[in-house]
Amino acid sequence: MASRKALVVGGTGPSGPLVVQGLLSRGFETTVFHTGRHELAGDPALAAALHLHGNPFEADSIAETLGGRTFDVVLAAYGRTRLLARHLAGRCARFVAISGLPVYRGMMDRRQMRPPGLHIPVAEAHPLVEGEHDPPGAYPSVAIRQTEEEILSLHREGRFEATVVRLPWIYGPRDVLAREWSVVRRILDGRAWILVADGGLAIHARCAARNAAALLLLAIDRSAVASGQIYHCADERQQSVRQWVEWIAECMGASIEVRSIPGEIPSPGRQLTAGGGAMCPHSILDTSKARAELGHRDAISAEDALRECVAWYVEHAAEMARRSGLADAFDYAAEDRLAAAWERAKAELRTAAAPFAGAGQRRNPQTAKVHGAS
Repeated sequence: MASRKALVVGGTGPSGPLVVQGLLSRGFETTVFHTGRHELAGDPALAAALHLHGNPFEADSIAETLGGRTFDVVLAAYGRTRLLARHLAGRCARFVAISGLPVYRGMMDRRQMRPPGLHIPVAEAHPLVEGEHDPPGAYPSVAIRQTEEEILSLHREGRFEATVVRLPWIYGPRDVLAREWSVVRRILDGRAWILVADGGLAIHARCAARNAAALLLLAIDRSAVASGQIYHCADERQQSVRQWVEWIAECMGASIEVRSIPGEIPSPGRQLTAGGGAMCPHSILDTSKARAELGHRDAISAEDALRECVAWYVEHAAEMARRSGLADAFDYAAEDRLAAAWERAKAELRTAAAPFAGAGQRRNPQTAKVHGAS
């Protein structure tokens, strides 16, 4: 009996090696297609897979690298998914595509919805962004929607069976955005405080890499159910940005003071918010569909996943400190100046707000009686 063949496009991020490991354990002859810039030579799962190096963002390179190869399962976690789907249509039986929340109307621009922002929680049927083209300089939300539409169109045409998984903020070792590192490094550097937009009250859906990998593998295991469907994946337990910061510190046996600064003011705290603080203040996912239809449950608790993630950053601190391209510049002198300027502004605001000092504290005696207060 011929072995089943699987292709993972990407595979070197937080969840990729876990997916590859899962496919290998299921008996798939697994191929990983990526640029080759981020080889994980020490990972046993990736070492056991065949590696194809090329540019998954360009049609010509996709065609040259993959050629006429056929697969039972393709998991597109990286690259230009629409181009991959076009090339692999008719060359694979199952196509699982990773998408994201910017496809939702009100995510990247809260003014697109009335009232502004996303529904709480966001279900898979939430209205999608509209239009044929993304505005110049805008996040490619329309392009993401069009990619999903093309994949599902190919599914309806019978070119392959497709499933779309919309993932939120993924955290774990080797995360490209490395948001948790913003907190970890400050603690390692002895910083006593961190600036956080709007007191860290925003809640952004997060998903541990292990939990994302578990759902992606479930979509393959239960392909008859998942065929033609769209699913969310997120941890069962969610936290505000402030709780996340404090939880990271707790994982390190430390503490760090959260200092609030308005989200409208550019600050290093924007690194801790989804979209750098420019998008909807809350993004809470309804994951009931994946749980009901696929039986998905957290493979790891959020607590254990974050502990694992933080431990990885601590172990790789020297490597992370040399890493370029991060959104957080760790410019502590500039942070000190910004914090001092904000303290001066707050002092001026307190003077201007003096006439309103008691606002919201007065009680109407009649209202108090109705509610049984004395």
